Amino acid sequence: MRKNYYALKASLPLLLFDGPPPFSRETFLEYCSAYLPEKQMEILRALKAAPHNLPDGIGPDSPTGEYILWEICLRNTLGALRAGKLGMDAEPYLVKFAAFESDAFRVANEAYSAQTNPFERERALDAARWYKLDSVEGRHTFDFDAFCLYLLRLMILEKWAARNPKAAPGNLEKAADRAEHAEKELKQS
Repeated sequence: MRKNYYALKASLPLLLFDGPPPFSRETFLEYCSAYLPEKQMEILRALKAAPHNLPDGIGPDSPTGEYILWEICLRNTLGALRAGKLGMDAEPYLVKFAAFESDAFRVANEAYSAQTNPFERERALDAARWYKLDSVEGRHTFDFDAFCLYLLRLMILEKWAARNPKAAPGNLEKAADRAEHAEKELKQS
């Protein structure tokens, strides 16, 4: 099995934070299916950019589990910061699954307070996610966690590749319409 890990990992292109994704998530999964057993493929398919729990087969002490718990805490902290700014109770929106992570709390607070531009804030958060993925990978370059972490990085790249600068004015208009609609609904309730 380990030979498969070496062959697969050695064949994958390097992912760079500011670079384009070399292929899609679906292509990566298809490629992995030739090397990895179905149980591991199920774990890879279950990974999400915005997780609410650990997928079956991922332990909390594994590098992938450590990252997922950190990501959940990061999102909980961001949700609490946004709720506080809106004068809302964040509790109903928080994922109760993960424990407090001081590093995720720090990253969320820094990004939220340092960046007023939402685009730059999201970029800073994804840079922190990338750094966290690098830090948990450590000596796990040629084991199953390496493929999980690779896929999580690929999801970050896909998110940024999907953003089309030419569509920005239309997206801004849509966001403004949604905000206006939400505001009217709040006033009516």
